[in-house]
Amino acid sequence: MAATVANSPPTPGITARLLRRLVSGSAVARELAAVDAAVEAASDAPNPAPQAVISDPLEPLIYRRKPPRRTGNGRAEWPRDTTIGVRFQPGLRRWLTTEYGPLAIRQYRRARYLGAERIEALVESLTLQHVAAGTGLYWLNEPADMVFFVRRGRLAIHCDLPLPATPVTTVGAGDLAGEMEVILNIPRRTSAVALEESEILCLPARLFLDALRASEPLRDSLIPVMQHHLTSYLAHQPPTKENRMLAFVAAGGFFNAGKLMVCELDRCIDCHACEEACAGRHGILRLTHRTAARLGAVAIPTTCKACLSPGCLSGCKKEAIRLLDDGRIHIDPERCIGCQACAKGCHFGVIEMVEREVEPAVAGDADETTKKKPKKHAVKCDQCAGYAFQACVHECPTGALRFVDPVNYLLRVNPT
Repeated sequence: MAATVANSPPTPGITARLLRRLVSGSAVARELAAVDAAVEAASDAPNPAPQAVISDPLEPLIYRRKPPRRTGNGRAEWPRDTTIGVRFQPGLRRWLTTEYGPLAIRQYRRARYLGAERIEALVESLTLQHVAAGTGLYWLNEPADMVFFVRRGRLAIHCDLPLPATPVTTVGAGDLAGEMEVILNIPRRTSAVALEESEILCLPARLFLDALRASEPLRDSLIPVMQHHLTSYLAHQPPTKENRMLAFVAAGGFFNAGKLMVCELDRCIDCHACEEACAGRHGILRLTHRTAARLGAVAIPTTCKACLSPGCLSGCKKEAIRLLDDGRIHIDPERCIGCQACAKGCHFGVIEMVEREVEPAVAGDADETTKKKPKKHAVKCDQCAGYAFQACVHECPTGALRFVDPVNYLLRVNPT
């Protein structure tokens, strides 16, 4: 088959350098070499309409953007980064869909936080979308069923329709868009419009949430971004009930919480049955009536939030604190050396250092480790990890204590 080179306007966004990078190391490289041969022949020919043999099914029509430049020896030469237009036949177009999409995903700078196995699992569900300048990616009030990763280009985020002249914020290459509504489980509160030609990776919301729960490095890298997006949005909104709830969630960092203990004050009779149940099960009181925050008739005690991105895990050198499979965070008192690294890393101040009970020495005991244990060790509520139910919730006679999904619950609370 033949490839025709003509003096026609190019298809924007395709460059010879990009084309080479796309097919580098792939089976398509030999077809591209034939295309290069056709381009070179066109440069030398007196009439720019040569024919070159290209193997089926990869027959492109190549458009020259500008005349080739002449070298010192009079030879015509096209710069390697010269923009060209290529109209692909179905075979090459199919390759770009099945091969370039996964390649773009693996090269996305935050993908390294996912690990090779999870990347491969996501590749089948991720789609690559090219968005022209001025084109909307998603719109206000639409269902939030996708999260968008910007691989190339820039998006403007607006919170009103029709679109105002000034966006709330912009997101560029390496950032993400549309995650705020997915995490909050609400319809779109913003619209995203491409400021320039952009390349977007689209991931279904459910898979994004699964990846967020499974990868601590990914959460650590994205949570500051998500908090910035939410704060930027709220700065441009009137103080409605829902926006006050969102501001409360953003200020308290509760979107990072996996499970949140709440006490509904209109049900609480101050009987202290929850405290007695906690101390009876664990031998020490992990539940206190200290209130981290209050919203209307709902108090949020200072207990473990089972964070999606736990700051308490990073500093422990003895692996005394660990994340369990069900999302709860447990401290092993036998491993704890009292270094306080976990307490300093906790974003909510729920870890306390308490005096260790002194065990009576046994005459002739050769195990010296029991005599050298530190005086203090870390203690926190772990939501009764290892038990079938939480003692405090189970023993509350009025049902005032509950463990809830923080965002979905708090958005329904009356703030007054």
